[in-house]
Amino acid sequence: MRLTHFGGYALPVGNAADDRDIDARSGLIELTGGAFDMDGSLLVPTVNVVKRTLTIVDDIENTVDAVVAALAKGRRILKGLLRDEGTYRQTWGKMTSVSRRRTAVMAAYQELTITWDRDYPYWLTTANEPKYLDNSEVFDDAWVLDAGNKTSITVTASPTAQTINNTGGCTIPRLRILIAAGTSITDLRIYNKTTSQWIQYNGALVTGDVVEIQTLSKTVEKNNSDAYSSLAIGSDQVDWLELVTGNNELELTCAAITDTTTVHVYWSEHYL
Repeated sequence: MRLTHFGGYALPVGNAADDRDIDARSGLIELTGGAFDMDGSLLVPTVNVVKRTLTIVDDIENTVDAVVAALAKGRRILKGLLRDEGTYRQTWGKMTSVSRRRTAVMAAYQELTITWDRDYPYWLTTANEPKYLDNSEVFDDAWVLDAGNKTSITVTASPTAQTINNTGGCTIPRLRILIAAGTSITDLRIYNKTTSQWIQYNGALVTGDVVEIQTLSKTVEKNNSDAYSSLAIGSDQVDWLELVTGNNELELTCAAITDTTTVHVYWSEHYL
């Protein structure tokens, strides 16, 4: 994948080479005579940097000025194009440095190294690109996930089964879940049988109630007010709810239900 844009700015090419290292968290806990890996066989990516090294040979001053101007833009979307020349991936990034190499023949060309810090260790599909304002300088509050993948589950009885297929390249740690209650539903649980993870909204919901759950940021709102204390998860869980690659078998259960409750699950494919 080669980088193409930083926000609305098309990055200069100039025989560019992009460095997108993938680093994993070290889950080792030192013990006497050895260590315990708390992550087991799981790969937990860490936030790292992205670098582009390039050589500018045409319109050197204006090109360098444009890169430096982008440095002042703050946090924007960093976009890359795959080798098929048609598929884009993107992530949040902040340009943190522009390094210029000084040479005796600097008038003929200019070597640059551009560095970005990444907020998120994954690359996502452009179907979930937020709406830009003011040429990308102002954007919404991160990945809204309204324009990407969505599964709506109609719950009329307990249990209700639903399969979600994650066609991405790795486990998806962020889901946005909206619960739109019917006449009434009590103690709604969403259980991923594939991962053995579950979350449960405790208490009764009635007509007009809407609950929003963000599984990565770990927030819960009921009718736009904080409802974190109403959510329960498995006692041995670190993450709330994830989608592994391939099919994920969901089971929705409740203590009681009258009429129909709809559960909307939003997600985006993730790639390393």
